[in-house]
Amino acid sequence: MDARGFTVTREDDCVKVAVPMPLPYFPIPSTLVATELFAIILVPLWALGAAIVRAITKPEPPPRALFEIDAEKLRLTLVAHDSGDRSSFEYDRKGIAELRKNRFDKGLWLRVRGVTMDGHLDDLDDGLIVALCDELWKIIREFDSESPNDEPADSV
Repeated sequence: MDARGFTVTREDDCVKVAVPMPLPYFPIPSTLVATELFAIILVPLWALGAAIVRAITKPEPPPRALFEIDAEKLRLTLVAHDSGDRSSFEYDRKGIAELRKNRFDKGLWLRVRGVTMDGHLDDLDDGLIVALCDELWKIIREFDSESPNDEPADSV
């Protein structure tokens, strides 16, 4: 992780931007919480068991957000800090109209033409969101400058 709070790696024709999971990462599955009254018993048992397993195996927490950008697509994988639930999205890279700090709430605002307008990562710091958006736009523009110009077909 660099000073901006995220890492950028380049692999072949794909750029990956990973936002680390805030620590401590101790997810409780939403299925346990949904058990209502039994959650009083199940959540502490889960916490104890998970603490023992984590102490032994020392697993690396997943990234809070992973952006994968290539010439065609933007793939976004989000992991919830509290439950560990994963959400994955895939969008046409050229359809991205807005990718910025949310003006009316915390987090990142993503608008893809004709597909979605949604906020994400509302638990992250505003400075991190601004730096992340700047970096993502820089990467998107790099792919735009690399793509060949579309020339019109010869008319007969």
